[in-house]
Amino acid sequence: MKKPLLILSTLLLIIVGIQLFASEKVQNKGIIGTWVYSDYSNQNLHYHSALDFDEDQSGICFYKDSTLVKRQNIGWCGTPPISYGNYKGTWKYTSDSTITIRYEYWGGHAEEDWLLIEVKPQVLKVKSLDYRSEPLKKRKMEKKK
Repeated sequence: MKKPLLILSTLLLIIVGIQLFASEKVQNKGIIGTWVYSDYSNQNLHYHSALDFDEDQSGICFYKDSTLVKRQNIGWCGTPPISYGNYKGTWKYTSDSTITIRYEYWGGHAEEDWLLIEVKPQVLKVKSLDYRSEPLKKRKMEKKK
């Protein structure tokens, strides 16, 4: 009687372990992919999932290797028509619902902390908690010293 109970218990533990491992992979995969900007409301940035960036819209693409590409305007002027470019960067989870993104932009380097409000296969909603930037000119002057 003990042997079948031991086998059943072992199988149950294996199944539960596989389920937990699989659900963690799905959670971590949640933001991986290309996201195109949709809207800004209630202090939240709204993105929708896409196969590629929209030529006339900002966006962000998260890769599994913790790198990213942020699509945004290529100059200081935000008056239409806006020209967009792709800037490289990195990202990392700082908690189960917060990420830090670092990226280049036309004026230097930026770092943001995002609270993940909603992560679904077609929808990404985030709130920017903090934004820090280092102007390109400052970095060039420091290198000359």
